[in-house]
Amino acid sequence: MTNEPEQLHTSPFDATRQTTTEGGEYWSARDLAKLLSYSTWQKFQKVILQAQKACEQSGQAVADHFNHQVKMVPIGSGAQRNREDYQLSRYACYLLVQSKTYFTHFISS
Repeated sequence: MTNEPEQLHTSPFDATRQTTTEGGEYWSARDLAKLLSYSTWQKFQKVILQAQKACEQSGQAVADHFNHQVKMVPIGSGAQRNREDYQLSRYACYLLVQSKTYFTHFISS
C-alpha cells in the first residue's frame, strides 16, 4: 500500500462546473448541450423553455436558476457576434436532464 491519496473520479458534469467571482457554482448551457449530445443550440433551446416552465411550476424563480447571458465572441477576420448562453444552477441542470429524458421517451414512442 502507498500513502498516496486515492484519485477521485470527476464526472463529466462536475468537470464543466464553473464558479462566479463570488464563489457560486454554475454550468454553461452551451457546455451542457454538448454533454447531453444535442446537435444544435436551437434544439437545446426548446428543452430550456420546457425546463423553465417546470421550474416556474415548482414555485422557483426562473431567473434564480437560468441566468440569461449574451456575450460577444470572435467569428474570424476580427469580426464578432452575439452568442446566447445561460448560467445554470444545479437545479436547472437537473430540470434539463429530466426534460431530455421526457422528450427522448415520448418522441421515440
